[in-house]
Formats: sequence, structure tokens, C-alpha cells
Amino acid sequence: NDNGYGIYISRSADNRIEDNMIKNNGDDGIYMRYSGDNIVSDNQITQNNMHGINLYSSSDNTITDNSANSNDGKGISLNHFSDNNILTDNSANSNDDAGIYLDQSDNNVLTDNIANWNKYGFVLYNASKNTLTGNTANSNDYLGIHLYHSSNNNNIINNQIGNSVYQHGVYIEHSNNTLIQDNEISKNDDYGLYFVYANNNTVTNNTIN
Repeated sequence: NDNGYGIYISRSADNRIEDNMIKNNGDDGIYMRYSGDNIVSDNQITQNNMHGINLYSSSDNTITDNSANSNDGKGISLNHFSDNNILTDNSANSNDDAGIYLDQSDNNVLTDNIANWNKYGFVLYNASKNTLTGNTANSNDYLGIHLYHSSNNNNIINNQIGNSVYQHGVYIEHSNNTLIQDNEISKNDDYGLYFVYANNNTVTNNTIN
């Protein structure tokens, strides 16, 4: 409690960060930079002044079964070439910004995560070749899933996206070659699925109501 960062990991590998309560810190709960092959699991990360979990130029990590809820920034954030990470079974709820955010980070796999009651559910900014499967994004303020600024060649498969309070379920903006398949997109305030300046996308076998 009451530190700058809760846990700060720099240029480190093969560590296990698990079963911790990380809360009320002045910056991120867990900050990882230039680090790989670490496992972050079963942590409670809440009420930090920035993000719950923040990776910067950190690849090949596994982030699983964490609760990154009620932070002042994003729940889980992957930035600046944080590639080839696995995010599974995390909850990122009730954060002031996005639940889960990828910025210039490619080839990540996000499976069975929950991002509810945030400003945005899942956001990809200039992030390509990522796969989102079996995730839930419900009751976020603006967008369930947002891809923008050249987030190309992503797969959005078998997710549940609904009840966006003010805007859309899925918003694809200035991004191409997205596969949107087998999703349930329902009860959003505006559009279920909205494309703008987006080319060569495939939408198949979704339920949109």
C-alpha cells in the first residue's frame, strides 16, 4: 500500500508474481519493462492511482487469473512492443479507463477475460495480429471493443459484447483485415458493430441484436 509502484520489474525474466494483494499505490500496481517469460497470476490489484498491470516493451509473459479492478487508469495495459503475451481468465472491471488496452503490441492472445463497467472494455491502438476469444465486455460506458489507428489483422471470435451505455458494441476505425466471428453483440445504446475507414474485414456467424 501507499508506494509509488506496487511491484516494479525491469529487465528481468522467469519470475512468478502470484497471490499478492496490491492496492492503493500512487502509480501502477504492477509495472513491467523490458522483461519476458514472467508469470503474473492470482493477484488482487485494485485502487491504484494509475493502471493495475502495465507492461512496457515486455514480451512472452503469461498474465492469468488476476483481478485488476477499480484502478484509476486501465485495468491491464500492454504498451510499446509488448508482443506474444498470453492473457487468460483475468477480470478488469470498474476501471476509470479501459479494462484491457493494447498499444503498439502484436501477436497477443486474450482468452476468457472479463472487462465490464469500464470506460471502454477492450481497446487496440496500432496493435495487430492479436486474437480475442471468449472474452466478455458488458456494460462499459462507451465501447465494448474498439480497434483503431491501424490495428490490422486481428481476430475477434466468440466474445460476448453488450450493454454499452452510450455508444457501440464493436467499433473498427482505420483498421483492416479483421475477422469478427461467432460473437454475441447485444443491447448496445447505438450500433452493434460499426466500421469507419475500415477495409477487407470479415463478419460471419455473429448474433447482433
